[in-house]
Formats: sequence, structure tokens, C-alpha cells
Amino acid sequence: MKFSSTLARLFALTATMTTLGVAAECSAHAVLTSPKSRDGSDLNKSGPCGSLPIINPPNLYTAGQQVTVAWKETVNHPGCFVVEWSKDNNATFTNLATVKHTTVGALPRPYSTTVTLPTGSCQNCTLRLIQHMLSSDALPCPPATPAAGSLYFSCAEMTTDPNRLADMSMPPVTDMAVAAPDLAVMTTPPPGDGGTTATGCNFPGHTASSAGALLVLAAASSLLRRRR
Repeated sequence: MKFSSTLARLFALTATMTTLGVAAECSAHAVLTSPKSRDGSDLNKSGPCGSLPIINPPNLYTAGQQVTVAWKETVNHPGCFVVEWSKDNNATFTNLATVKHTTVGALPRPYSTTVTLPTGSCQNCTLRLIQHMLSSDALPCPPATPAAGSLYFSCAEMTTDPNRLADMSMPPVTDMAVAAPDLAVMTTPPPGDGGTTATGCNFPGHTASSAGALLVLAAASSLLRRRR
């Protein structure tokens, strides 16, 4: 009876943690930090830019400007990151840069790359970051045909028209650029991730060790010690 009671308490704790989102570590993956993403979210799994409400105004830029694009990886996944540009309100995209995934540094892991924005004025342009998740960093990336559920999107609205900003005071993109620290000095290995393929986690080759699972194990150990 004591052991059954312990299991019941453990299951109840696990359910509570799931409700609170503790075990849902894999719900987040990567998000633009400069230029600022339009929704501030790293939950977008549907293209071209997700369906969450837009909360940030467009980023003002100069045609042909060289900018630092920065983002953070919040869940570790082998693969790569692709920076793209759309000049036609997300109808088509062109590649500006491809950055390989690294295992150096603790999460959230910062990245940055320098790109040159296309020439010509634009009122409804988009800079998009795509995180491609693969089973190994040794695989070619981006793949010709991405697997279902293997992409995360983060978009920043861009404009050369100051009138689009209305009364909002927005500095140029270069003033918002946040360069990533030197990854060579970051030596702490990242943790693995938990979850399922349906949530974009645990693709082949991944190790499940989410924070939620660790907390459940700690709780189980505590409960078992008490019954002794």
C-alpha cells in the first residue's frame, strides 16, 4: 500500500508539472533577437512566419545596408540555421546566409552572422530565420526536402519607409544588433532535449533528458526516501 501511495503521488506531481509547462521544454527552439522578431516567439512551426499575433513594429533599414543578424537557440538540435529575405510580403524568399549548428556553449546559445540586405525600397519586406533540425550535424544542411515537423520559423518585419512606423520610435537595425559572444570561449556542453517527434524534439540521434524529466526523477527519489 505504501508503494502504491508513493506511485500515486508521483503521477500526480508529474501531471501538475505538465500542466504548468515544466515538462514542455521542447516547446521552444530559436528566435531572432536582432532585428527584433515580429512576435517575440520561438514557437512557430508553421510557415512562412507562424500565426501568432504581431506585437513588434517593423524594423527600419537602409537599402543595401550590411547588418548583424542575431538569434538565440533555446533547445539544442543538430542541423543549421538559414537566414532568408522576402521582398513580396512573404510570397517568396531568397537565401542570405546559412549557419551551421554548434554544440559549444550553454543554452540559450547565441548566434550571429553578417548579411547585406538587398537594394531597392520596400514597405513589406521580411527577414526570416529558419531552424532546420536534423539527426546529426554531419548531415548536409539545409536538406533538399525537410522532414515534417523539422522546421521552426522566426520572422522580422522590415521596411525602408519611415511612415510605416507611424508614431513608434524605432532605431535602425544596426543600432539594435546584438553580436554573439565569442563561441570559442564557451565550453559548457549543452543538455539534450526531451519530448516527441510531434513537438519537434527527439529526432533520431537525440538524447531525451529534459528538465521536466530530471525534476520527476528527483521527486521520485525524495518520495522513495521518505517511505523508507
